[in-house]
Amino acid sequence: MITKDEFVNSLNKLKEQSDIDHKINYHMEQAFPGSYAPIYHNVLWELSVHLLELSVKDDEKYVSWWIFEADFGKRDIVNSLRVNDKPVDVSTPEKLYDFLVEPFK
Repeated sequence: MITKDEFVNSLNKLKEQSDIDHKINYHMEQAFPGSYAPIYHNVLWELSVHLLELSVKDDEKYVSWWIFEADFGKRDIVNSLRVNDKPVDVSTPEKLYDFLVEPFK
């Protein structure tokens, strides 16, 4: 299983890439209205997220949800996660990791 440091570093690098992608897209739109950078539907993104999910045995796709729906834990939706009717704090990469590996401790 991946270590917490490796998992957190991987998520932080994906966030860094996401920020770069958004900046590129913004500038493409400014220079060429109606256009976008060909960075979406990127197989490397899909592979990276899939490998992270495999590395923590995330069959429920919480990693994908955390990245794409909760915007790397920044959106309020991150506070809506409940398991067995109990709220789960996954507001940081570290807390997400702890939640995902808890069943294997």
